[in-house]
Amino acid sequence: MKKSCNGCKILIKNDSINFICPYEEFGLEEKEGCRYRLYETILRQKLKNYNLNIVFTNLKVTKLYNKNIFKQFLNNFYYYNNFFRKIILQKKYKIENNIYENFFYNPVKILEIYPILKEKILKKIIKKSKLNFFEEICLLYEMEYEEKEIYSRIFEPDITLNENLILSFKPKEIISKPGFIIKILENQSSETIYYVKITDRKSFPKTKFDLLTRMSLFSNNLLRFIVAMLDENIQEIYLDKENDWIYIDHEKYGRCTTNIYLTSIDVEKFKTFLSIVTGEEITPSNPSIKISLQDENVKLRIAIDSYPVTENTSIDIRKFRRTMFSLNDLIKMGSITSDIAAFLIFCLKKRAIMVICGEPNSGKTTLAHALSQFLENNWRKIYLEDIDELYSANNLKYKLFIKTRSIDVSDKYSQKKIEIIKMLHRSPDWIFLGEIQTKEHTLAMFQAIHAGLKGLMTCHSSSPHELIKRWILQYKIHPSSVTSINFIIGMKKEMKNNRIIRSLYEIYEVNGLNEKGNWPRLKLIYRKGKYNILHNTDSLKEILFINKIINEEQITFEDLLKDIQEIYKEITKTSNEIIK
Repeated sequence: MKKSCNGCKILIKNDSINFICPYEEFGLEEKEGCRYRLYETILRQKLKNYNLNIVFTNLKVTKLYNKNIFKQFLNNFYYYNNFFRKIILQKKYKIENNIYENFFYNPVKILEIYPILKEKILKKIIKKSKLNFFEEICLLYEMEYEEKEIYSRIFEPDITLNENLILSFKPKEIISKPGFIIKILENQSSETIYYVKITDRKSFPKTKFDLLTRMSLFSNNLLRFIVAMLDENIQEIYLDKENDWIYIDHEKYGRCTTNIYLTSIDVEKFKTFLSIVTGEEITPSNPSIKISLQDENVKLRIAIDSYPVTENTSIDIRKFRRTMFSLNDLIKMGSITSDIAAFLIFCLKKRAIMVICGEPNSGKTTLAHALSQFLENNWRKIYLEDIDELYSANNLKYKLFIKTRSIDVSDKYSQKKIEIIKMLHRSPDWIFLGEIQTKEHTLAMFQAIHAGLKGLMTCHSSSPHELIKRWILQYKIHPSSVTSINFIIGMKKEMKNNRIIRSLYEIYEVNGLNEKGNWPRLKLIYRKGKYNILHNTDSLKEILFINKIINEEQITFEDLLKDIQEIYKEITKTSNEIIK
């Protein structure tokens, strides 16, 4: 779009100037031509009303500019449109007539051609400590921001989807809260939009994000972002790059697009907010962070990658309910069956060593939390995680949380492999090791197991078999070490009707080595909807004896069944359903 662009329609209503633009890229921060059209409109209409909003739209996207922004723009216009001031400036600094016009819509060009003006204005700022539109641009120019970034910081547009675009969408759900409204909208193609409308900034809820709310200034972009972070129905929030739309995973409606747009300035404010409240900074030498943030309503795991790891900053926010799903919840959702849940709890109480694996966001931590609620209260429990996901989610006594360094953050925290080994001196009865990811983590985990530590671990892997391959072929773990593990639980994530379905898919018993003695033998004891050896009491008895979960001399199998049945009743809350 050039300065002389006349492609947009201009409508002046009571409280706003509306520019309807046919182009993809538009807006005061984006295009010189858009700023020129605003300048031209003020000149032609002789506008004097300082209480106007500026609206740019291409019928898909709407950019709203605050009245204070328009007031600054208008003040700047009348200041430099003064006949005598124009003559003085042109003579004093020898500004050409065709260049002088840039004072109104592109002051950066003036500063590039006449740098002495910048020095004069900066001295004036220091003297009077009063900013106006042009002076603020001089400060940002002095700080060596690029032209587009200067205007992005000056205008800070409130960017959302045009409401005309969503007229073809039918409302599935509308949630009205003080300060905002959430609309879940769906069209005939089953595309779902999570649409947030800010109704009153003054009524916006007071939370731990108050600082971020204040940082939002004239734009509502960050306020919509906060709404998504607070909504308990949202499971995960994604931003692939700056100056782009956020998309989400919704508990009820699956993967949804949104009207939440974050500019590079919004992203920078978010990173600054996190740095202030957590002490974690993102720099070129520390381009990735993973942190936990929580208040009384929500618990977040925030992962950010920036340059040079990524070209543009990306954000991934995993949300955990303040009260995480219980085992009963998972049973009702179909994520796990009651009999398998009872079996795993029994094994947990007998301090079996179990590994939960699955791809990212498949429900590993959620299952670990649900099972760990049944640990003996008088055990000393140690949770070793880079992000607090399990520790604060339960109310058990005698527990310790140790924060370790993630593979993608700075050296601020101790390495996970060191803390695993140090746990030998902390006398735990049961341990939880979250996200065993690297060769070093894995070696330390097996060292702890061989030293007698019992507990539960989570690992990323597409299946138990692939996990074994990685341990032995890539990490060079001896096959006999793997046999120290009792059970490997495989979680599965599926996309059905645009929704993510997470479930316990399979359980393998690690049943010694193969005949050649060079590979662990995995015995399938459960596969969702297809196979369940646990319904056979002889097989169940054999499994528990082989894994030394019970000792035949100490307990009869009838007592074992009775224990499992009691757990089953506790889970289902019914007395007439027992394992047959």
